[in-house]
Amino acid sequence: MNDHTPEDLEDLDRIMARAEETLAHVERLKAELERLAGHGEAADGQVRVTAGPSGRLIDVVLAPRALGMDPRRLAEAVLRAAQEAQDDVAGQVDEVLTGTRAATSGRARTRPPAAVLSAGTAPAAPPPGGCGRSTPRAPCAPW
Repeated sequence: MNDHTPEDLEDLDRIMARAEETLAHVERLKAELERLAGHGEAADGQVRVTAGPSGRLIDVVLAPRALGMDPRRLAEAVLRAAQEAQDDVAGQVDEVLTGTRAATSGRARTRPPAAVLSAGTAPAAPPPGGCGRSTPRAPCAPW
């Protein structure tokens, strides 16, 4: 015996459609989050760090001059740059999850991993649209 009415089936269709919409939205958010990267720098741009959306460091770039720094000062600079990068990406994640960042804006601030700069190598250009910071700070050093 079937105790389901046509209205029950319509309700089920609406529930299924809503579930599919929600799943598609979650997939879009996941893809956008995966593209995010936060950037931080210290020691006058001699130390640059990139953090992925989870906060995990994905790139550390030391300019040749940084290698001549006092080890304690260099360690402090790496930590400061890492914390700045993590704060930057955390803010971006918040923007995505609270809807304050347009999902299709193309504003995801990413930069491909870079090798440690060797002596005499010019830094790469910054990503389009600037250094990717979401808050006003000192000007960005060239990437």
